[in-house]
Amino acid sequence: MTFAELLSHIDQHTDLTILAGSPAETLAAARGEIPEGDYAAEAVRALAERLELADAEAVLPERTSVINALGQTRLKYFADDAPVEGLRFVEKFIAGIDAAYNDEALREQGK
Repeated sequence: MTFAELLSHIDQHTDLTILAGSPAETLAAARGEIPEGDYAAEAVRALAERLELADAEAVLPERTSVINALGQTRLKYFADDAPVEGLRFVEKFIAGIDAAYNDEALREQGK
């Protein structure tokens, strides 16, 4: 699965708004200045940086590595003074990643 496919899947199959244009445009925007409270851009940037993704068409590693790449971001929102919306977003985003990998596995099995 590519990063673009993952972002599109999460955007289409959850109640989260991930994409700001195309996946490539979303990644480019996330690499720029991120406004306070833009949890989607923060999650996209964290994945791109920690997985060292060159572009939106980069092939992702296995599920565990992708989810672990959000570990620091998730911990940030566990802090007492962190906005609860941030933690809710990251948790839903991680569930979206898991669902995308599940759907890909089912497609590969022909189901």
